[in-house]
Amino acid sequence: MRGLTVEEHAFTGRPSWMLLGTPRVVGGINLIAVRPSGRPTVWLAAHYDSKGQPISMATRILGAAALVVGAAGLVWTLLPSLAVLAVGLAILAANRVTDRSSGALDNATGLVAILAILDALPTGANVGVLFLDAEEYGLVGARALVADRASLLEGAAVINFDSLDDRGGSIALLHRPGPVGRAVAAELGAFKARWLPVIVDGAVARVCHDHEG
Repeated sequence: MRGLTVEEHAFTGRPSWMLLGTPRVVGGINLIAVRPSGRPTVWLAAHYDSKGQPISMATRILGAAALVVGAAGLVWTLLPSLAVLAVGLAILAANRVTDRSSGALDNATGLVAILAILDALPTGANVGVLFLDAEEYGLVGARALVADRASLLEGAAVINFDSLDDRGGSIALLHRPGPVGRAVAAELGAFKARWLPVIVDGAVARVCHDHEG
């Protein structure tokens, strides 16, 4: 692949407990690609699995917010809080994984972006590629990679590409801000954030997707 040597990293793991209707254990294969010249100082990462989902990210955030507000309000007023809590539960109960999606936005665009970047870089650029599996089950592949091959990421920046679109602006999650992350955000003119209220994807810094920024 683009002059890189590809290694398969097979794994098994437990999906996030927050995802309804998933198997107890899932397996997959991460792809690790490096140049023969040496250890990468920058990793380009994207997950290659996809899922169908009946409700949007915005609706899921609304459901989670309703749960929090409803639970907090129980301390003050019982009936209104129960109503808000019920709305949140009803929304999140619809958050089930299906196979009804081509995965174009999430995350074929991320994979294509990495291939385009490799084509644009000099052949000697010291970058590696991580194509991660089982992300939609709660970052299972990323967690397994960190558990089994943490040394790959030591001292390197990891830039993750997810759900890229040609409409609207960009969001750069600078979980551990460093010069690479800040430079990418500046070049894109992206809105910079340390986290987003999306329970699974927003926790990505605790795994490996954006190790440096």
